[in-house]
Amino acid sequence: MNILKLLPRPVRRVARYHVLRPLLRGARWVVGREPRHLNTDRFSLPCADCFQGYYDIQPSSEDGGAVLAHVVKEESGQLDGAKIASVGYFESRARRFVEVGQTTLWSWQLGARLCWVPGAEKKLAYNAMIEGRPCFVASSATSKPKILSDIPLFDVNFESKVGLSLNFGRLAYARPGYGYPALLDPFVGIPLPADDGLIGVDLTSGDSWPVVSLTEISQLVNDTSRKELHYINAAKLSRSSKRYSVLYKTIPSLKNPENWDVHAVVGTIDGKETVVVPLPGRASHYWWIDDHRVLFTSNNGFSSEYLVYNCLKGSLSPLSRHTPSFDGHPSLCHRTGKWVTDSYPDLFGDQRLLVFDMDGGRTLSSFQASTRYANESRCDLHPRWNRDGNAIFFDSTHDGNRSIYKVDF
Repeated sequence: MNILKLLPRPVRRVARYHVLRPLLRGARWVVGREPRHLNTDRFSLPCADCFQGYYDIQPSSEDGGAVLAHVVKEESGQLDGAKIASVGYFESRARRFVEVGQTTLWSWQLGARLCWVPGAEKKLAYNAMIEGRPCFVASSATSKPKILSDIPLFDVNFESKVGLSLNFGRLAYARPGYGYPALLDPFVGIPLPADDGLIGVDLTSGDSWPVVSLTEISQLVNDTSRKELHYINAAKLSRSSKRYSVLYKTIPSLKNPENWDVHAVVGTIDGKETVVVPLPGRASHYWWIDDHRVLFTSNNGFSSEYLVYNCLKGSLSPLSRHTPSFDGHPSLCHRTGKWVTDSYPDLFGDQRLLVFDMDGGRTLSSFQASTRYANESRCDLHPRWNRDGNAIFFDSTHDGNRSIYKVDF
């Protein structure tokens, strides 16, 4: 593996996707060891990419009759900020896509942060450009977009009327596939800008405030190097919005943006308590269990751990002995106590879908990732439970196009 890393990245990609994977899949087919697929319901449109987005947002409507979706005219390449995504939902029975709006503020991994507005009949909220201004809006199929926040949001809690925002423009070039190329970074060329960081938003008054700055986090991490690019990603509110979590990343060069170092940071929404989570490895994904406990995946380069951080005690503990040893996107059904997670493509190009709890775990199925989707436009499964915990939704390209799938559980 170390020898392969000496090769130029384009050569490694061709060797991995178009030489090694086909050979291994062919050998597996010869010996009759191909994985069996579950029966799934597919939500898709001809000549289009359909996807939910990141794993941390509830996909199903309150009545269970619809699943949220982004629809993009088929294209798996790099985004330039001008391409439009339709946002809306698929009706579960009719498989009909209902558009509620369009936006240029989206990415292949995060989407437009599309989510359901509680208590409203088929109304969705998402990031969009309104009269040239980036903001967070709500609309339905029969109503025009209404601005909820004057800046785009990464996370929102409608019950507490609180939102979180970050620098989507900086994220776009620091972590391609996650930020919004339509937005410029006001601090471009500045490795560690003093005025950049996590922003809190009051949806009632429209006021915003700095929760924590990049400089403050860098001092806690004891990494104030001006030679690296500093940025944040994956901001999430706790279940009551009293706390937040965010991933703080530094990279030595934009020529190799994946060579990053990352720390998990948690704190109170008023910015008075900020702590760097003492994970034994590199932080990756997380999920708030309740107001005080948050699950993190921690990677040491060879394997991953699923660890629970207790904000009150400042302690770390394993979630369960049934968690996988590889990184994934974990989400919890708070009604049933069951977790679902996934894996990145292995040597065969298979992405695994797994369910586990404190009593056990099992792989539901594996899905072959299409080689058409790679790098920035790759398609992670990003599994998540429906509201009742009896079905799992995920994105996949195993049928040749990016589509949304549902599996009953």
